[in-house]
Formats: sequence, structure tokens, C-alpha cells
Amino acid sequence: LGGTPRQVGHATALAQQGTLGLVCDPLGGLVELPCVFRNATGAAIALAAIEMAMAGIEFAIAADEVMDTMGDMGRSMDV
Repeated sequence: LGGTPRQVGHATALAQQGTLGLVCDPLGGLVELPCVFRNATGAAIALAAIEMAMAGIEFAIAADEVMDTMGDMGRSMDV
């Protein structure tokens, strides 16, 4: 939508922080069914985050920190 790199960072942080509590549970093999529905919801969250960042809303936590937290959560999960 023509945003600046700073706005992209804020949109990323806004979108991802809203999904960090939604760790998926495997159901029936490699496909994690709840994630299929969460991906659709995630797309809507991403679009809302873009609009918020373009409106000037800045998230208090940097996108890098949000991504680091997401990585920490993934590494802490049982294989």
C-alpha cells in the first residue's frame, strides 16, 4: 500500500503479536488442522495491521523482538 519500511515493521509486529498465543496442536499427522483456519484469520489480522500502521499506529515492541519471541516459542516446543 506504499508504506515506509518503518510502517512495515510496525504492521509486522502488530500482526504477529496477535498470533503468538495461538500455538497449533497437531491433529492427524503433519497437518495441523487448527492452523488452516488460523491462517485465514491471520490474513485478516495482517490486513488490519497494515491499515493500522498506515494510519500512524506504532506498536510498542519492535518487529525483531516479536519475531525473536516467536522463534523462542517454536524452539521451546516438544518435537
